[in-house]
Amino acid sequence: MAMEKFDKLEVRKITVSAAIEKTGSLSDKLKAKIHEAKTLAEVEDIYLPYKAKRKTRASEARNKGLQPLADMLMGKTTLPFTAQDVESMGPVEAAKKMSSSCPEV
Repeated sequence: MAMEKFDKLEVRKITVSAAIEKTGSLSDKLKAKIHEAKTLAEVEDIYLPYKAKRKTRASEARNKGLQPLADMLMGKTTLPFTAQDVESMGPVEAAKKMSSSCPEV
């Protein structure tokens, strides 16, 4: 029974180390901290800040580079043109200018 717990602990340490390394955040100090952990709970506590968060539609949109568009729609950033610009250039030209300022999906 004790050997089984030890094996689970060692496997989890390796898994956690690999997952943190994948994010590029694994330092020698963190690696040592994981290695020195005596329980699964300690390993999980160390891993918690690096653990991948739940995947949402918003996080997927951010990953696809749509954050600037969302910021514009929510009024956090300004549009690349004014209402007078739209009147002078026409809606088609304004749409082209808008799409050129947003990332490709």
